[in-house]
Amino acid sequence: IVIKYGGNVLIDRNVFNNFISDINVLNKLGLSIIVVHGGGPRIKRELDKKKIVSKFINGLRVTDKDSMNIVAKVLSDEINQELSEMINSFGGITININKDSEKILLTEKISSQIDLGYVGQIKNVDTNFLINALQSNYIPVIAPLGFNENNEIFNINADDVACSIAASISAEKLILMTDQEGVLNDNGELLTNLDVAEVKKLIKKEIISGGMLPKVNACITALGGGVKKTHIIDGRVEHAVLLELFTNTGIGTLVNK
Repeated sequence: IVIKYGGNVLIDRNVFNNFISDINVLNKLGLSIIVVHGGGPRIKRELDKKKIVSKFINGLRVTDKDSMNIVAKVLSDEINQELSEMINSFGGITININKDSEKILLTEKISSQIDLGYVGQIKNVDTNFLINALQSNYIPVIAPLGFNENNEIFNINADDVACSIAASISAEKLILMTDQEGVLNDNGELLTNLDVAEVKKLIKKEIISGGMLPKVNACITALGGGVKKTHIIDGRVEHAVLLELFTNTGIGTLVNK
């Protein structure tokens, strides 16, 4: 199971502790877990301190050299370490993937009409490293950072990282935790079960838009890459992962083929 834990849901301490507890419950049940994390709010806070204005184009943070140094530091030295230490304190055994670790995400600069700076897309995932880690009962905790062939570091959208990793290992499930209930209809009601065709219709009608768009696209890509089921759930709900996996109704949106 690949779980992407969004930066916005890292803020509530009780929810954070419940998430860590859920991870270790799943691990003790014998499930192999990979955690990919974001870090948007903390990155923004640090950039604000340095008086660097955050600019986004199509949901991607424009990242110059100075910004990249801050992004890498926050993701690696703060969030990645904190998540790992907390999982370990609950009885898990983690392996950290960040700016200072094994480089498992081969990345290339995103080509765009507007230069986004050090923003990358994944070319290849070192699946052997991940599978060996999982077989040794480690929980990989992965920052959304990649390196190109010249060892330059890039900022990558965390949903894309989770999607690429899930597809590369043919994961049973990809779970995207966000600060929204899930996918909503035009009346603001939660849609609990969607297939890819239905999602595409909702995108065409612009019922799915904004920040939910990259999440459903990540689900579609993951399903196309061999992932069995994908879930978009509200990370603010206590024990969200366990409720989604082990109750009949779940709490978010299940997207399947």
